[in-house]
Amino acid sequence: MKKIYFGALVATVAMSAAVSLSSCEDMLEPESDLIMYPEDNQLDTPYDTLYSVVGVLHQMQAVLDRTNLLGEVRADLVTLTGSASKDLQELASSQVSTANAYNNPQDYYAIINNCNYYIDNADSTYVKQGVRVFERELALIHTYRAWTYLQLALNYGEIPFYTHFLGTQSEADEVLKQPRLSIAQVCAELIDDLLPWAYTKRLSYQSSFGSYNISNMYMSPKLILGELYLWSGQYEEAAFWYHEYLTDKDDPLPVGGSPAKRTYANGVYSSSTSYRASTGIYLPYESDAMYGTVSYLLDMYESNADNNLYYEITYSQSALERSMSQRAVLVVVNEKMERDTLEFPAFSTDAFFTGDLRLGSVVSVRAINNGKNWNTSYQTISKLSSSSYLLYRVNMVYLRYAEALNRAGYPTAAFAVLKYGLCEDNIEKRASGSPINADEAARAGQLIYFDPNYFIGTDYSSGMNGTATSGNTIGIHAMGGTAVDADTTYVIPQLASMADTVQWVEEKIVEEMALESIFDGTRFYDLMRVAMRRDDNSFLANTIAARDGSGAVNKELQSRLMDRTNWFLPFQK
Repeated sequence: MKKIYFGALVATVAMSAAVSLSSCEDMLEPESDLIMYPEDNQLDTPYDTLYSVVGVLHQMQAVLDRTNLLGEVRADLVTLTGSASKDLQELASSQVSTANAYNNPQDYYAIINNCNYYIDNADSTYVKQGVRVFERELALIHTYRAWTYLQLALNYGEIPFYTHFLGTQSEADEVLKQPRLSIAQVCAELIDDLLPWAYTKRLSYQSSFGSYNISNMYMSPKLILGELYLWSGQYEEAAFWYHEYLTDKDDPLPVGGSPAKRTYANGVYSSSTSYRASTGIYLPYESDAMYGTVSYLLDMYESNADNNLYYEITYSQSALERSMSQRAVLVVVNEKMERDTLEFPAFSTDAFFTGDLRLGSVVSVRAINNGKNWNTSYQTISKLSSSSYLLYRVNMVYLRYAEALNRAGYPTAAFAVLKYGLCEDNIEKRASGSPINADEAARAGQLIYFDPNYFIGTDYSSGMNGTATSGNTIGIHAMGGTAVDADTTYVIPQLASMADTVQWVEEKIVEEMALESIFDGTRFYDLMRVAMRRDDNSFLANTIAARDGSGAVNKELQSRLMDRTNWFLPFQK
């Protein structure tokens, strides 16, 4: 069995080895011909650090496909076809072996040790024209390391943790003697590490560096701090940092993408799956395996010539039923400016056009007969790309922000993210009054403030035939093709206590995450986070065991997932 050497620095040699793990000691063993030790490379010129950033990005490519698969295939939104590989079947059944192709912690530690090398050896004192030249690069590398450690902790539960470059075997041995850290402990360490870099100006280059446009790969420390605080149960702080990220004056981020459309004219209802998913932070794949890591996600999710049209992953029945069950309304205004709210009827002939339209907007499945010995079902997924992987979509960040607001004690503000979108036009200027509880608004203060000069509301109640006035802020639920701000049934009910209200809103947020995030690779972690918060393993187990829909429950899978150790991949002993 080959050994993996984690001291490999890819700052100047951007390559990754397709090797297997023989032991935990091997995983952290630093000896490698690829290492550029400190005496060889001090990282003291701008080109040194630029090459190093690109090298780390290159190394991160190795974990992108599995980032999607580990978060999606283990959850409830997708199911496997009869063509699925054994490795995918292990993921879907939560019976992952140490030999599984997607169980490779060494790839994460390769990124971490390269980040450690950069942080240890970049000349942070180098000043040019009064500016610390490498400050922005260092902030980005700290952020990449934090993201990588968080993925490692979420997938393995307890992990070896170190923040210095391992250049000798004795150093690796010392790390292995230390207790492994839990998710909460890893988050605490990373929060302390990232806070000093939170307000560092973003790294931006005027042009691409080879095939890498680094400006598009910027990962904000503010965003990752939001993630870390959310996972560690510090909800006020999580909401703060998500808000700081979304409202950054240099790069404000309104709700992204465009909603699906429904209209009514001359007695005719019509739907258009024009929904476009929001964008965000993405990392590139290589176009050719000769140059590094290419993606094979499309071979698993889509029909193509390489797989004889036999895709391995498709949407689950429970995802379809959830989508179909959503109530949709539209507001029509006639020539006399008379306003009416109509419930959109179901189209029984096409499930994708019933209820929420997002699923039908991103997946297409059709019968095909091309005369070859190939699959007769042809599937495409518009969310996925062979050229890049989207790590964070803006709308999902808003939903995490809502999750944090809700648990911090602001449930009506959190629900407003789903129904209206938080901005002055949608909240303060509504004729019916603010949908946010006055006490909440007073306590939240700047935490729910969005600059009215940039965040502009979208009003679905004033357009002719269900069309909307323009704006860049909208309730996330409206992305599915409903004038949700006019839906008098989509409201928080009167409940016995604040705790009950928080839980009700959380259920709606989790549901919205499912509708918004299918194929994104985040669902398993969203379910896991809520289950851990509630200390209720059945929340995750019951949801995933019901992926086949129509009331069916996979009892074996349900029982397995009631044991929290089965939420994590086996870490080589």
